[in-house]
Amino acid sequence: MTMIVGVLLATTLLTSGTHSAGMKDEMGLARLEVVQSWTLHHHPEAVYSPEGGGYAYISDMDRLEEGEARAMEHALHRVNLDTGEVDWNWAEAGVERPLGIIAYGTTLYVVEGTNSIALYDIDTGARLNRYRVGDIVEGETPSFFNDLAVSPEGQIFVTDMRRSRIYALNADGSYRLLAEDPELLHAVNGLDWYQGRLLAVTSRDEGRVLSLDPMTGEITQLAQIEGESFDGIYQDGRGGVFISAIPGKIYHMNDAHEMRVVEDFVDQNIMANSIGGFDHGNHLLVPHYEGGTVTHYAVSYRE
Repeated sequence: MTMIVGVLLATTLLTSGTHSAGMKDEMGLARLEVVQSWTLHHHPEAVYSPEGGGYAYISDMDRLEEGEARAMEHALHRVNLDTGEVDWNWAEAGVERPLGIIAYGTTLYVVEGTNSIALYDIDTGARLNRYRVGDIVEGETPSFFNDLAVSPEGQIFVTDMRRSRIYALNADGSYRLLAEDPELLHAVNGLDWYQGRLLAVTSRDEGRVLSLDPMTGEITQLAQIEGESFDGIYQDGRGGVFISAIPGKIYHMNDAHEMRVVEDFVDQNIMANSIGGFDHGNHLLVPHYEGGTVTHYAVSYRE
């Protein structure tokens, strides 16, 4: 594994004592095993790895301490998954408060601020465009965009936590409101595209897993865990999904919508945020906002 000299990001191997060694899931998931962890000095919020691309992209935020006047420092980093090498501040023009990340073709889409989508060249980091989608209307709750998903045809979708909405974004920056539901979409957070549907999860002690028709916006609730706050969702390639819970848990939901905790590090106070992965569910990437790390797990399944 290669260490990058002169940067503040290190790659370290973890022992089973750092996280739990993995929990058996009798419904099909066998085990999560820690492979490595990238340590950041700030707060990783989301990680995304395009299938077959060999890289992971990490949105990283610094935050102001109370009364501090300096500007917030934000960045997009790119990690080579084969070598462990990291491109610090990879995005050419910088980024403002990055959250969810997705890619389509050669374009990387990044939630920027609370109501914009920034576009970057996926190879060079050159900034291509910026769409302001959720305008702040006087007297109306401001937008708070969080996560993105993309259809096989390139339709981009984005969640709006504060307005309980999901938008569909077109290639030219125009958009439409796909769904709005103050109850089911309250604090809607993570988003993924799977088998012709949008899958979404909600936070703030709602703990819902939802399926949406990408044309009509019709919502179906698949599961709910009262008192849980979900953040990210990533498909396992076998009909199920992994879901991160902000306090520090990883759930697996199988194709029957049954859920089990497969990793629990709540007592470490490091959180679990917008997860990603690669190799069609065989590897899981988990950012820890408070821990300042991103953990890479290898996933094994019961045949």
